[in-house]
Amino acid sequence: MTLGGLGVSIFPRHCMQQHIDEGKLIVFEQTHSEPLLNDIYISSLKSDQRPYRVELVISWFIDMVADH
Repeated sequence: MTLGGLGVSIFPRHCMQQHIDEGKLIVFEQTHSEPLLNDIYISSLKSDQRPYRVELVISWFIDMVADH
């Protein structure tokens, strides 16, 4: 979505490094600050069955916080 000009996205750096190297994307970096620890909320359209990609992303987030 970001490459298409639709705003700001949050991705792990390794997922977008090629686009950074090519000058297609820039990274907003704030120096001398503490890590952001805000909650992340995932939303999708209400339906009986979510698409597989949505289920996959939700499972990734749950796995990331499982150790905390």
